[in-house]
Amino acid sequence: MVDKDDEPSPLVKPRLDLALLSIEELEARILALEAEARRCREIIASKQGALSSAEAVFRRG
Repeated sequence: MVDKDDEPSPLVKPRLDLALLSIEELEARILALEAEARRCREIIASKQGALSSAEAVFRRG
């Protein structure tokens, strides 16, 4: 039987030894991570907007 707590989260990737990367690779990784963070913030804002709209509808009734 496999304990679910022992399974890695799909949101967390195995840690990469950053010391093995070149400066250029590290800079590219930072840019990619910043772009992904911006994308996540945009989705969060979109979901918060939808939630606020839904709450406004239910407050009227």
